[in-house]
Amino acid sequence: MWHHHNYGKSAEMRKKYIPFEKVLSIVDLNKTDVIMDIGGGDGFYSKLFSERCAKVYYVDASSPAIELVKEKIQETPGNIEIMHENICSTNLPGDMNKIFFSNSFHDIECREELIDRLTEAAGKPLTFVLIEFKKNASFGPPESIKIGQDELDRIFQSHGYHLYKRELLQEHYISSYVQ
Repeated sequence: MWHHHNYGKSAEMRKKYIPFEKVLSIVDLNKTDVIMDIGGGDGFYSKLFSERCAKVYYVDASSPAIELVKEKIQETPGNIEIMHENICSTNLPGDMNKIFFSNSFHDIECREELIDRLTEAAGKPLTFVLIEFKKNASFGPPESIKIGQDELDRIFQSHGYHLYKRELLQEHYISSYVQ
């Protein structure tokens, strides 16, 4: 799907619209956390997280993204495991306690099932943190694909999670859900 994705443009937009300090505040990592970055794209967040936690699972199905990340992680503490997988069909590790999506949850075909599969694989309640486009964002996927805040809340509530924190940004929102 993202085989022709412009990661440079994504990085530029992320820098302009998504303050990484706010993301870090909501993700709230500590040295024992294990986080899964699903649809990790250019690896920006995986690299950022790797400096603050025990382990990062970087998951992406795109070959160009995987090659880009392999170059980037050479400068990390060595705690990023790359999973070149479709998250809907891969075997999931069980040691994660946090799950992160940056502008990728809306693209996940199995998102309802995935919440349950991740929780089951972990064998414990997880913290989900998602960055998504606001419905009225001036860029991003078509509005019909974007997931509004209320809809995202309903999705997670139907799986036993509730909204813990939310940060509204200019074009995006960041939501954290816990059980």
